[in-house]
Amino acid sequence: MRFEVRVSCDGARWLITAPAFGVTRIVLDEQAIRKEAILMIAECGTAPKVFEVDLVHVPVPAKRPAKGPGRR
Repeated sequence: MRFEVRVSCDGARWLITAPAFGVTRIVLDEQAIRKEAILMIAECGTAPKVFEVDLVHVPVPAKRPAKGPGRR
């Protein structure tokens, strides 16, 4: 069985999310993303004993400037 794990980079941090399980984790080492994704899913307790992950890179949305007086 394969599960999608979405990966996005925000500066020096990597956000990994497994939508099928509703879990998210922040990883600081890019080399550890796959290992952490597998561990994160396995710790849920509902995953099968044997599974694989597909890493899907998702861009981080651009940050918008804060609204304030005189801004629209």
